[in-house]
Amino acid sequence: MADPNERRLRPLYELIDNGQYKPALQLANKLLKKTPDALLVKVRTKLLGYALKAVALERTGKEEDALVLCQEIKKARPTDEAILQATTMVYRELGKHEEIVSIYEAAASQQPNNEEFGNHWFMAMVRNGDYKGQKEAALKLHKSFKNNKYLFWAIMSLVLQGEQSKTGPTNLFYTLAERMMLKSVEENRVNQTEELRLYLLILLSQNKHSDALAVLSGDLGAKGAQDPEIRQMKVELLMANEKWPEANAGCKRVLKDEWVSSTLCRLFTARSDDWISWTAYLDSLFHIIADEAAVEGEGPVDHTRSLDEAREFINSQKGTSDRLKRGPFLAELELELRIKDKENADPAHLVDLAASYFERFGSKAVCFSDLQPYVGALATDTSAAREFVDRLVPMVVETTEQVGPAFLLICSIHFTLFFSIVGLYLHCYVSFAIPHLLFHQAGIIRNLQKQINIRKFERYLGLHAILSVADSVKLVDTFWDEFVKALPLGSELETTERQYGDDYVILAVHVLVDLYHRSESAEEAFLVQAMAILEYGLGKSKHNFQFKLLLVRLYLLLGWEIWVVRGVFNRALETYRTMDIKHVQHDTLSHYLTDRCVMFWFFDQAGEVLKESLSIYKSNEVETPEMVVKAYQFATFSKIQEFIKFHERLENSLQQALVNVAILRLETLQHSFTVKNALQFYQGLDVSALKYDDAFLQSRSDNRDLVVMLNCNPAGGPTPEELTRAATHVDATWFKIFTLVVLAVKRANGGEVADVEEVASALATAVDGEDIASHLTPQELQLAKVVSRLASAYVLAKKAPTENGAEATKAGDLIKEASSILENDVTSFAAGSHSLEFSWSRFHAYATTLETCTYGLMLAELINRSFSTGKPAKKGAQPPGPEEIVDQLQQLNAVLKSSLAALQKEMKGVKERVKSSAFTKDLITRLTVTSENKTAYIADKVTCLIHLFRRDNHTLIT
Repeated sequence: MADPNERRLRPLYELIDNGQYKPALQLANKLLKKTPDALLVKVRTKLLGYALKAVALERTGKEEDALVLCQEIKKARPTDEAILQATTMVYRELGKHEEIVSIYEAAASQQPNNEEFGNHWFMAMVRNGDYKGQKEAALKLHKSFKNNKYLFWAIMSLVLQGEQSKTGPTNLFYTLAERMMLKSVEENRVNQTEELRLYLLILLSQNKHSDALAVLSGDLGAKGAQDPEIRQMKVELLMANEKWPEANAGCKRVLKDEWVSSTLCRLFTARSDDWISWTAYLDSLFHIIADEAAVEGEGPVDHTRSLDEAREFINSQKGTSDRLKRGPFLAELELELRIKDKENADPAHLVDLAASYFERFGSKAVCFSDLQPYVGALATDTSAAREFVDRLVPMVVETTEQVGPAFLLICSIHFTLFFSIVGLYLHCYVSFAIPHLLFHQAGIIRNLQKQINIRKFERYLGLHAILSVADSVKLVDTFWDEFVKALPLGSELETTERQYGDDYVILAVHVLVDLYHRSESAEEAFLVQAMAILEYGLGKSKHNFQFKLLLVRLYLLLGWEIWVVRGVFNRALETYRTMDIKHVQHDTLSHYLTDRCVMFWFFDQAGEVLKESLSIYKSNEVETPEMVVKAYQFATFSKIQEFIKFHERLENSLQQALVNVAILRLETLQHSFTVKNALQFYQGLDVSALKYDDAFLQSRSDNRDLVVMLNCNPAGGPTPEELTRAATHVDATWFKIFTLVVLAVKRANGGEVADVEEVASALATAVDGEDIASHLTPQELQLAKVVSRLASAYVLAKKAPTENGAEATKAGDLIKEASSILENDVTSFAAGSHSLEFSWSRFHAYATTLETCTYGLMLAELINRSFSTGKPAKKGAQPPGPEEIVDQLQQLNAVLKSSLAALQKEMKGVKERVKSSAFTKDLITRLTVTSENKTAYIADKVTCLIHLFRRDNHTLIT
């Protein structure tokens, strides 16, 4: 900055760059006071000062003030790049992309020959999703600067317009884009692979598969011949056009391994692991076999015509013993599986192939998932399943048997060191025994992985499910012993790596969870044992996310059992935070903690984690459009739609909607220490963004990952995710119900009667649905029914404010029904006789009862207010309104007070029992006494765990 006035702004830049926004704001105010408006020479400096001050304001949370300054800058129509960039920064962070379009459009119109301003104008419309504006700006840029990239920007914008149009694949946007692309081809403008992909995208969007195939088969297609995705696309187009022989031959060419020469060396390209090509090869093969003309043709052909030829080709791709590839062996299994399904053939050959595959690749962790589709049928026959597993056991050979020529070769490695000292050579011969040790340990690790895979097959084929309780406990002991024995193998691993035997811990936990569900009283001791070994395992594998997910679920599932000793939600939250959830994982994984987290009553912590999980949606609004911008800048047209769809999926996330409703429920409880405060909170509550209509619900994208947990359970049965879930899955129906609950209270609190009636009617229909019980817990359903009845009663009370009549009678009946539901709800959570009855469901009942009473008191007050427009009645005076309603309101208030008193008494009793020394002693005894259900080792770990929570130390001492 040569200008002295601009040099004065340098400290302001530095403060902003260093994140010191408050000092930056103070300095900006100071500098702007010293820059008089009358001096024209200082206008640019003042505008730049405004822009930098706006940045500081936005970063300190003063968004409205920042926008006011930006509007002042916008009126000045600046063309200075520094001012525009700073202003753009503020607008982008606040999601005001249309304002960025305006300021750069003004700058570009003032300087039409400034290509950079034109680019910024186009990219501003990209961020704003203005496809029509993008096309017009791109064409203008192409006309002014004659750069081919602007033409392709315009064509891509037309494609996006076509995708946005609701007229289908025949709309005019695609037609226009195709014509422009054809002209570009004729003028030899299409030179890059991405431009070819854009052409194919246009054709495929119109379902013109034959035209797209013609393009790839011509000279233009040759430009992308070396691109793997283009090759794959050609095979898919051949399949779509039912050109089975050509597709089959194309797959064969893709699958053949080859040596590729480069300037430095020859590289071996292994394509035979391309599973997509293998499945396409087999799909086309069976179509060829079904076509007699293709099978009976004479002469040499490139495609496969029979099953024998297919087997021969697959065998030819298996590779040598030192370079075995899984792809051909899996293709062999897939081929035989399809033959078995089509011809109802004997499955014995398929089982033989599966065993052979295990013998080759059983030491790979992926072996289990590879073979699942091919051995799953054995689960229906216990003897066949046991026979298959027994067949695998001998394949775990002792490491001494694996010592062969390769080992001897390794052991013969010597280092010969020559030192030249004064013309003399010192020959130093060094022989190492390290290779022997390394090979021996590697063999043990391979055997360990084979044993783990065998245990996974046992579980997958249902052999664990038929065990007795005693045998299941012994199996847990066996898994634990194997895990402990494997620990020395990982003594040199990095802390970020998993121990080799970690899957034994997971299998042990799965068995314990099975025992929990199989026990008649759902004995929580099994869960505590599972939690104990997971905590121990986590001490050895600090970054094992499978351990952490299971722990979070188990801590929440245990409910009161550990919470009464020391904050289960706190420990679940601590474990969750160590997973370092970032970015899109907030959308896909946060549900493991956030679902129904309100019920644990840790309002501050729950609110913190709920709001933290919303950060991805803010980032999505700011960062994802930048990804689209980069795709345009680098002409990667094939990624533009992916980024846009990614943005839409996050923008329409179901998890985001669920979290927003959970936050409203949480804030309701936080502001409900009196009815007056709760109603005041709802009075100022903005619910304009809350929607519940079918169109809105159907447009939600459920991005939650429900399969991330390791699952070795039998196919078709409940998964570990389902078995460790405390209650029904939180879904769109759950969201609709609780959205209507919030809206019913909000609209009754000052809204129009018609609006309340609309919501009350929708809620009544929803809670009385046939399958509603599969979406809500019984307590949640009771809550929704109470709100539904009282909201409907409010509507009727407003229609009959003074006189008795049909509406008043019906309103009274609805209030009476709500009272009855509440009374039944309270009696359902009577205190148990021993400590382990403080389960998740009981805790959930306490929380939902409190929430139900909160909504009930609010709606009762609103119904009561509907009778009076003047000052409140004096104490002891008869409340105004129809007797049917007034009497039932008094009864409702009595029930609500009684419910809260019963809940308070229950909680006080819990507190007293927890404080007693007998409670801890009884809890430890019940969980740790050695019996057929609890081994001595696990009992010891459970004792350690309980004392750990008592002393507020959350790291198990191992």
